[in-house]
Parts: sequence; C-alpha cells; structure tokens
Amino acid sequence: MAGDLELPRGVSLYSECSELPHDGSSIGLLDASHSVVALTVVHVVRIESPIHEDEVVRRVRSLWGYERAGSNIQEKIKRGIQHACNSNQIRSISGFLFDPVQTLVPVRRRVRADIALICEEELDAAILLVLRNQFATAVDDVMSTTARYLGFRSSGKRVEGRIRERIAHLINSGALYENQNSMLDLVEGSSRRADNSCPENSEDLVVLRQGNRESCATVKRELLNTESSPQEGKAEYAGQGMQVFAAPSEVMRNIERMLRSEYPRDRDMWEEERHEQLKGYGYVASFSPAGVPLEVINAMLRAAQDEYPNDYGMQKDVLQLNLSGYRFVENFNPPGVPREVIKAMLEAGQDEYPNDYDMQKDLLELNVSGYRFVENFNPPGVPREVINAMLRAARDEYPNDYDMQKDLLELNVSGYRFVENFCPAGMSRDAIEAMLRVARSKYPCDWNMQKELLEQSNM
Repeated sequence: MAGDLELPRGVSLYSECSELPHDGSSIGLLDASHSVVALTVVHVVRIESPIHEDEVVRRVRSLWGYERAGSNIQEKIKRGIQHACNSNQIRSISGFLFDPVQTLVPVRRRVRADIALICEEELDAAILLVLRNQFATAVDDVMSTTARYLGFRSSGKRVEGRIRERIAHLINSGALYENQNSMLDLVEGSSRRADNSCPENSEDLVVLRQGNRESCATVKRELLNTESSPQEGKAEYAGQGMQVFAAPSEVMRNIERMLRSEYPRDRDMWEEERHEQLKGYGYVASFSPAGVPLEVINAMLRAAQDEYPNDYGMQKDVLQLNLSGYRFVENFNPPGVPREVIKAMLEAGQDEYPNDYDMQKDLLELNVSGYRFVENFNPPGVPREVINAMLRAARDEYPNDYDMQKDLLELNVSGYRFVENFCPAGMSRDAIEAMLRVARSKYPCDWNMQKELLEQSNM
C-alpha cells in the first residue's frame, strides 16, 4: 500500500497475470488444443494489455509450469496468439498485443523494466502524463521522469534514445511543442486530459483568456485536480474574463491538423489562430441566443457548418452576422414605408436568401434606401411626364426591388441628359435629328439604351 501512495498521479503498478483461466493440471501445454491455449493468451492480455508477444510467451509458459520454453512450446503459444488474433479476441500491433475493448493506455511502473518490452503507445502516454502533471518541463527532465514513471531507476542510452524518439514523434504530430525557453509543453487541449481515455471517447478541457496563457494553464491545472466540472469552472472563472468549456478530442485534432497545414513553421501565428479557433468552437457549441426559435438556430448552425466545415472561427463570424441580421429582420419597420411595401421587401429577402439573415438585412437596407429614392424621385430639368415614364418603366421591370429601381432611374436620368444635349461636333442638324428619331423609336422610355445607341452610331 505504501508503494501505491508514492506513485505519481496517473501511474499504476504493473500487474502480472498469476493464474490460468482453467485447470491446466489435467492436460499439458503441448497436448492442449489451440483454442485452450488461445484462451490462456487472451486471459493474459486482458490483464496486462498492452504486452509484448515475447512476454506473453514467457507468461503462458510460466503459468503452465515450464521454467523454459523450447521451440515446440514457443510454437504452440504463438499459434495460440494467432488463433486469438484471428478470432478478434486480441489485437496485434507492431509485436504488442492489445485487448480490443481497452479504452485506456495505462502508464505502469514495472519491477524489472525493459524498454524493448514497452510499446510506443505507453511511452507516449507516459511522456504526456509527465507534462500533464508538471506542465512545461526541460527535455532532460521529461526523459528522466518518464523513465521513473515506467520503473527505470536510471535511464541509460537505450532508454533515453527510445524516449527521445517518442518526444520527437509527439512534436511532429502536434501534441507537444518546445517553447521559447526550450521547455517542452503540451499543445494546449491536445492531450491534457484528466485520464488517458482513447481520443474517440474523450473530451478536452479548454481554458481561454486572450494574451494570458500562464493564468489559463494555472486554472486548467486547478480544474483537472479537482472535481469541478467545466460548467462549474465556467461560472467560477467567467468573472475573471476566462472562457471554460469541454471540447471533443476530434474537434481538437481537426483544429490542430488544419493549423499544422496552414502554419507549419510560424508558432506565434499557430498559437494566435488556435486561440481564435477554440473561442469560435466555444461560441458555436453554446450557440443558443434568447428569443430565437430553435428551428432558426439549427438552420443558422447548419448554414455555418456547411460553409466552413472545421473552421470554427469563421463559423462564429457567420453566426454572429446571421444573429444580427435575424434581429434586424424581425424588427424591420422603417418609418414612412407602407406596411404592404415592408411585407413585400421581407418576402423578397426571404425568397432570395432563405436562412441567410445577414444577406436579408443587406438587401432590406438597400431596398429601403432605394424606396426613399424612388418616392422622392424628381430630378431637376426633367419634365414631369418623362419622370412618370421613367418610374413606370422601373417599377414594371423590377417590381418590389427598389434598389434595382433606383439604379435604373439613375441610369435613365443620365441617359436623358445625354440625349437632350446630344450634338456631336461636325454633324449636321438633320443627321442628329435622324439619329435621335431612330434611338427614341427603338427604345421609347429607355434613355440609357438611347444613349448607348447614339454613342455607338457616332463612333
């Protein structure tokens, strides 16, 4: 019990299988069927997973009462291993055997440690556990502490070499980084969990505050070492300007994969953008604005996720724009605009941009500006009957689209002034009048097109 109390947080004592799952005294190992040997192999693996195949051979041989394993015994046990693998009772990965239902990669202290018999997954878990317990640590200290976690009283070249290789792998995979003080630290959120859960079954605790990574790390350590939930942490630290939430590990991996591709060598930009992505995910995951129907919220979320999959910063921006647009649309009641015109504007916006409330807002603003222009349309020097003709043409061509009516009216006023003052140098009055008759005949009430035709004829 004393030994257990001295174990670092997250480390357990290596437990060896000590008995057969059946009565082996009635039949010798060499006489046992492959299924019986496989049963023994599975029993050992379930207790000691992950375990090296050579260690399984020794354990099964010892459990059956043999002091040494000759070639026949080794072959018998290896066939039992193969039988267990073929029946999917265990998994074999790079010479190590795993229990397929295992959800944890344990970090275990051995009595007689051999680096060759420790799989990469357990070495990685031990390195990450050291940094989870200690936070930023010098490389040499990470290596020596990792070795102690696994049961090595001293770390020789072979042990240090294996651990150094796995540190390099974890850096390259984006789980670790070396900070400006040459200290190793976890890429925040990638593996700093309260346990060694498999990624697909876990969540990461995220603590954010702009420009103050040290205080966030302190808060995160406190939360991981207590029974506080992220929701409790959120309430407790919100007053300190911090954002606390749990994010699925798959989300964390997607963010880190995207940023490794976008900023392979720029650590400062990587950290800054990662912070924004995590803020974005926190916003998206908790998006539930007051006064907005659930079906509208879901439509906004789907639109944002469809447009920017895995880019939570952009999803956040889209949601904020759409929320602002939705509130504008819901309260749309511009003064001086008749109710039936307002209704027509709203219907046009919804038809053109369903579920995109930001674009609906933009279109409504343009249409209100256009409506006011059209209602007050009275350009100086233009006869009333011409003004009325321009208005009729604009309304016929673009019913309920006041922004386009405004554009057409402006073009027609410019065209009218051009036509009225059309007098190219060196051209006789009769020729000018003939050109004007053709233009007016071809495009009655469309002074912009009259202008274009006159310009082409004069070239």
